[in-house]
Amino acid sequence: MIRAKLKAPNHKSRTAPLAVLLSLAVILLFPLVASADCCVCTHPDVNGKFCINYPSGLDCSTLKQSPDAGLKASNCISAPTCSQASQGNASGICINSPVESNSFNFASLPKKPGTKSGTTPTNPSDAAPTLNIPIPGVNLSPVYRDQGVAYVPFLAEYVAGFQKYLIGIALVAAAVVLVYGGISYILSGTGAKIKDAKVIIQDALIGLALVLGAYVILANINPNLTTLPSIMVPIVKSEPFAFSTGYSDTGSGPTDVICTEECPAMKHPEARGSGTRMKAACKGGGTKEALKAVVEAWAKEARPYGSVYVRGGTGYGSTIKVATPFTGHLFCLLGAKGWLSKETKEACGLPEDFSFDSTPAKGSCSSSEGINLSNSDLKGNTILADAQKNRNKGPCYNALKTDFTKYYVCPIKCNDLFGADCSGFVGLALGCAGIKHNASVVYKVQAQAVAESEFKDGQPVRSAVEVIQCVNKKTKKTVSCNSEGCNADTRDDAICERTLLPGYTAFALSKEEFLGNVLPSLPFGSTIEFMCKGAPIPHMFLYVGKMGLPFETIESGGPAQDPNQGTAVFLNWQGQAEFRAGPGIQVKSSMANYFNGLCTGGFKYIYAMNDL
Repeated sequence: MIRAKLKAPNHKSRTAPLAVLLSLAVILLFPLVASADCCVCTHPDVNGKFCINYPSGLDCSTLKQSPDAGLKASNCISAPTCSQASQGNASGICINSPVESNSFNFASLPKKPGTKSGTTPTNPSDAAPTLNIPIPGVNLSPVYRDQGVAYVPFLAEYVAGFQKYLIGIALVAAAVVLVYGGISYILSGTGAKIKDAKVIIQDALIGLALVLGAYVILANINPNLTTLPSIMVPIVKSEPFAFSTGYSDTGSGPTDVICTEECPAMKHPEARGSGTRMKAACKGGGTKEALKAVVEAWAKEARPYGSVYVRGGTGYGSTIKVATPFTGHLFCLLGAKGWLSKETKEACGLPEDFSFDSTPAKGSCSSSEGINLSNSDLKGNTILADAQKNRNKGPCYNALKTDFTKYYVCPIKCNDLFGADCSGFVGLALGCAGIKHNASVVYKVQAQAVAESEFKDGQPVRSAVEVIQCVNKKTKKTVSCNSEGCNADTRDDAICERTLLPGYTAFALSKEEFLGNVLPSLPFGSTIEFMCKGAPIPHMFLYVGKMGLPFETIESGGPAQDPNQGTAVFLNWQGQAEFRAGPGIQVKSSMANYFNGLCTGGFKYIYAMNDL
């Protein structure tokens, strides 16, 4: 009976062997069809084998004639395909995506630790991940770095190894199903069972063709389609934004403000915390769009009473810092408000009953920045004269700064408002958007820009100026390029290091040339600085036109056109019913109109800087 059943299907017994032959043909011939000829290479410095497609009509021996020194020193042998050649690597794949020799980049290959081939040795943090469930034949390589790029090979290795593992499982499964189908066919005694066995064999062959066929097709179209290159991640060096107003000849940086006084109430208490809310607008994207988002949010949050102009200061309320504001500015600001303490008057050689005899412009101050030493109450005061001449040093200056912190800055800090001067605001706005820019650079080149400008009829004309930064080699601090050992006349390389800052250019211009020739093409985010004739200091702001904002300039301080812009008002402070501090952040809808209303005596210079 059994014998009869075994003989019954003999007339169709060729189907099973045919199925086996077809599957073997696909498996054996697949690599020969998949890709072109290939060279598999090794190099003493390279961590693994790498593959290169044959140059057309040539063989691996021609690679010795390559202009690439690394490739020229490599040992390469011919292989039927890059797919087969890669079997020598532990992970079962080439460590690179095979390309022709004229497109090959030896520098991109992973180098062995300790080699001097230009590749940064692997950092501990670059180690390949450890799989919780290892995949047989898959060994992940660590991250390697070269020429400012981090190459991450282990994801490609994992995907390719997992793919190969799945293909192996599929092949084994297909073989098992084929054997099962063949045995079922041989043992089948009826037509229905024979038909079922054929279906099993047919399905196994179709599955096998699908698994291998996709790979064969891709490999014939382009062998690179069947390999995965390492992920390339640019290495970004973090350079934190450093604030420096550039006022101090000593190069001292900003310091934390320590407040012990009770915080005065605000006329507009809804402004409290606006400094923190402004900081929250920082995106750090390093783009013009990020800067636009920052200044737009700040203009809405800080006006009309959420910010204060603080000479030499920068920050957000609880983190506000103050550097070294001018002696004259401190004296005039405090004296005009009656905030000169007994200790400060004593340190500055003033009588205990000293007070301004009139408004600062006509009394004890020649301007908001300079002490009027010809005033009757100040004549012969050598202490104030010396403090103003050698600013930012000595007992008088230190006492003025203490009063400035106590009476002016601390109300800003405890109410969490934004406080900065013009350069501090520009630096914070750009830094908050992730744009590397030090606002103090503009101040450091103002004398250079003016000195190198050409003048016609008393007005400056265009003069491009390279920006130089000077560093005292002993203190390692940035100093004025007019300081001893740094300027052109007394330059001493042992004292001062002068460095060209790429990306910065300064122009000294007339107002007419600036508005007529520069403004129409001025890029968004440019830093503008101008100085009026006879003014003690310049002023700086940002140009933010052409980006759909309802204003073209934004600044901290500067000529106030609207008393409600950037003005914080405190109640019952130091015996006063109202203390108005400002102007803080302001905006102007038209820069041309803004400029036309400035410097009635004429501009000393104007220039713009842009490094976005």
